[in-house]
Amino acid sequence: MVKIRSAFYDQVSGATNFGRADLLAAFALFDNDPARINRLESEFRKVTPELMQKTIREYLRPTNRTTIITVNPLARS
Repeated sequence: MVKIRSAFYDQVSGATNFGRADLLAAFALFDNDPARINRLESEFRKVTPELMQKTIREYLRPTNRTTIITVNPLARS
């Protein structure tokens, strides 16, 4: 949690304020809620180890995996 909060504050408090403007624009565009930036830290706190495990079990299960094999046509055997 500390790393997430630290990265968040680094992003929104930079000298150019680009990070803050970027987040405000994204929240306005995708959520129609630029004020969400003020609630973001409390949303981070809702993430628990149990929630992470549940999410991992749901989305990272073997049946949801895709394997891609790439072959470099310039590689020589």
